[in-house]
Amino acid sequence: MAIDWLLSLYSLIASFTLLGAAYLAKKIEGTEVALATSMLLTWGIALLILPFLPILGFYYVSAQAVVLYVLGTIWFAVVALVTGELLKIGSVSKSMLIKI
Repeated sequence: MAIDWLLSLYSLIASFTLLGAAYLAKKIEGTEVALATSMLLTWGIALLILPFLPILGFYYVSAQAVVLYVLGTIWFAVVALVTGELLKIGSVSKSMLIKI
C-alpha cells in the first residue's frame, strides 16, 4: 500500500501543533499527568503514527477526520485548563475564608 502524502503532511503539522500545545499546557498546569497535557500528548503521538497505519493493513483516515480529532482535542484541553484554573481560584478563596 502506498502512503497518502497529503494526509501525512496534515498529520505531521497537526501532531507538532498538539505537541506544542501540550508543552504550553504543561507549563500552565505544572505537571505532565493533568488532563489537558495528557490528552494533547496522546493525540500528538497518535497523529505521528497515523500515516503509517495503511502499511499495516488499516484503512486510510480522511483529512477531515484528522481535523475533527485535532479540534476535539484542543477543545477538551482548553476546557480542562479553564476548569483547573477555576478550581485553583476556588480553593484559594476557600482557604482565605477559613483564615478569617
